[in-house]
Amino acid sequence: SLRYGRWRYDVEDAVHDNIGLAWSHSLGFARTRVTLTGAYGLVECPSCSALVIGGIDLQSTLLTRTVATSSGRPASTGAGLRVSFGGGSELATNATTAVSAAIALPIDIALPFKKASLLCASIIPGFGFGRTASTDLTESGFLPMLGGALAWTVTPLIGVSLGVQRIFIAGGPTQLGGSISLKLGSGSWP
Repeated sequence: SLRYGRWRYDVEDAVHDNIGLAWSHSLGFARTRVTLTGAYGLVECPSCSALVIGGIDLQSTLLTRTVATSSGRPASTGAGLRVSFGGGSELATNATTAVSAAIALPIDIALPFKKASLLCASIIPGFGFGRTASTDLTESGFLPMLGGALAWTVTPLIGVSLGVQRIFIAGGPTQLGGSISLKLGSGSWP
């Protein structure tokens, strides 16, 4: 998938653009999926340089339950485990580097909606570790985080997602995201 994002740390920070590519692959057991992501970040400040960013995510389903509905399509709920590792570096001579690791427990519910739609909601508690290092400062920390998401599969070919995540650090921002997806190929449900 091709990914684009914009971010800023706080209201005094400039808005920064990033673009990346991600590749996902199912590992064939317990609905386990691995995703590799590489990105380039354009940092919008006079004394900053661009960033290269990479990460790996491993997500697996721990538990699923389905319930029959009057529509004939089942509702389902589940819990999973996601482990993520990432890193990044400025493309400068005295580059600042950052590394992170996180563990999260996504809890999901999926409800059939109308004839072919599906509405999904998730809450995602977790913990993360981050470390940033430059020539004059090195800092690290271990903090809780909480996320949530809504996804609507409009048809088997079109989906819309919205998400929010907060890392509980003093003055830290709440991250918001959204996507529109289009499945190319067969129009049947997986």
